[in-house]
Amino acid sequence: MNKLKLEVLTFKYLLKNIVYAIYDLNYKVDLLLKREKVEPDTKELKALPIPTTKQDDIYFDMFQLTKLQYDKLINDYGLDLTTKCCVALDDFIRDKGYVPYGTPIKAIRKVIALNLIKEKFETKTYKEDIDVYEDIKYEDISNIDEAKKYILSIPSYKRNITKEVIDLIDRFDIQDLNL
Repeated sequence: MNKLKLEVLTFKYLLKNIVYAIYDLNYKVDLLLKREKVEPDTKELKALPIPTTKQDDIYFDMFQLTKLQYDKLINDYGLDLTTKCCVALDDFIRDKGYVPYGTPIKAIRKVIALNLIKEKFETKTYKEDIDVYEDIKYEDISNIDEAKKYILSIPSYKRNITKEVIDLIDRFDIQDLNL
């Protein structure tokens, strides 16, 4: 999902929440006016009590968070990542029909944790001091230092099964690669 589309979706959700909040407030004001038997046309309206409902909750299309939960997520992970995960959770609930991990806050934290792990793996870089010996024939390696450099240039998951590495370890009797 590109950044512009994500921003448009975020604004769409914010606008829906604002429209819903206005509708909800209008409905509550009408109920209070009926209860107090006040005509809407009169100019002397009493100060209406603030309803004791969860007015600070953050509403999305398919779930809601308390203001405290939402603020804690933003403080811990930042606004962008929190917004992306809330939008993703909203889409997931709409598509699948249930909240994963039991509650929205747990689901968001799991999604954020998975995104952070994914981000770390994507930005992981290898040591720059290891030369890559792609063009060198392993038969031409003449000393143990070159053999170790060649072996270290091979990805670690291939070292135990590559015949060149096994041959170099046997030829130079390499016990430790000093990883």
